[in-house]
Amino acid sequence: MPKPKPQPEPSRPPSSEKPVRGLVSAGGAAEGDLERTATPLPDEAAIKAYAATLGTSLQASFTTEATTLLAHVPPGQRLYAQTVYDGCEAPDPATITAGTTGDDVVLSVTPPKSTKIQCLVAERSVALLSTDIPVG
Repeated sequence: MPKPKPQPEPSRPPSSEKPVRGLVSAGGAAEGDLERTATPLPDEAAIKAYAATLGTSLQASFTTEATTLLAHVPPGQRLYAQTVYDGCEAPDPATITAGTTGDDVVLSVTPPKSTKIQCLVAERSVALLSTDIPVG
């Protein structure tokens, strides 16, 4: 007689939840310096306020992506955004990681492999990642 399959544990710790992640890139949005720390996005008002700091070409796509991800943030995690890269190609969203500097969350990405592509207008990439790093 086959053994019954083990049932999944009903309550898993929040840290075992996979984070949500996304990356939004747009040409012509590379204005100013890249951010040194990530901005928490607990709600749509925060998303809109953050989007307003981005280059115009990034605002609509960022707002759409961040709002979609916000709905899927696992319990115990918070969504963060940070401008992470300027270049001709966008980094791979799978390489986004979160760390801390003091009390701040910092997102980083692995830059795309160096290509010989020359572009007239660099793209700015904004990383979005949920994390359960306690802040403050």
